[in-house]
Parts: sequence; C-alpha cells; structure tokens
Amino acid sequence: MLTDKDKIEQFKRDCKSNDYYTKTILECNEKIEELDVKLNGLGCPNGNDGPKCENASDPYKSNKLALIMEQDQIIKERNECINKINSVNTKLMKILDPVDRQIIVEVYIDKKNHQHVADKYHMNRQNMYKRINKIIEKIV
Repeated sequence: MLTDKDKIEQFKRDCKSNDYYTKTILECNEKIEELDVKLNGLGCPNGNDGPKCENASDPYKSNKLALIMEQDQIIKERNECINKINSVNTKLMKILDPVDRQIIVEVYIDKKNHQHVADKYHMNRQNMYKRINKIIEKIV
C-alpha cells in the first residue's frame, strides 16, 4: 500500500526528472524528423520551373512499414514524457502560494543549492524541508 510519504517522495523524483524528460522529448523530435525524411523525402527546388527532386529512398521498398512503426513508437515515448511533465506542472499549479511553488521549483526542478534556497526565503534547511513536505502532501 502506498503511504503519503511514498507519494511525496515520488513527486520529488518526478520533479527531479523534469530535465531528463525535456531532453528525451528533444531527442524524440529529432528521431521523428529523421524518419520523416526517410519516409517522405526532402523536396528541393530544381531550377526555375523545373520538377522538384526527392532524396527519399524508393517509396515501394518493404521497410517503409518498419519505419512507420518505429516512428509511432517514438511518438508514444515522446507523449509519455510530455504527460509526465504535464502531471508535475498540474500538481504544481495546485499550490496556491507562489512562494511555496517557487521553493519547490528551485529545489527540485532547477536543482539549486538547498542551503542557498533556504537562505533566500529566510529559513533554515530543516524548516524548509518540513514546509516542502507539507505542501507536497496537500497536492498528491
């Protein structure tokens, strides 16, 4: 059975993974773009009114289906990362006090020095962690 502490710690891990998910989305976008070029080719002008050339491979090759399936898998992976980021953002938006939200963002998403964040908001680290846990407990 999941306890509140488990949920709090999972939310913290999700916040810390935000940067990873963002980079994964960028990589997925690049892979999707590469597969688009392989599937559809890249149009290029060939003279004034001349025909356009395509640098795609043979459209009748049998590996087109494999490329489409690979692209679908990458799109699913990208969508999962987007959903995880959106889940964290949705929970963060439930925090009404902007200072509380900013503390969590700075500590877990921006990964700033915890002591620096505590000093910035005029509290010691132990009180900051207690405050963060109370805030997160309300939103998870």
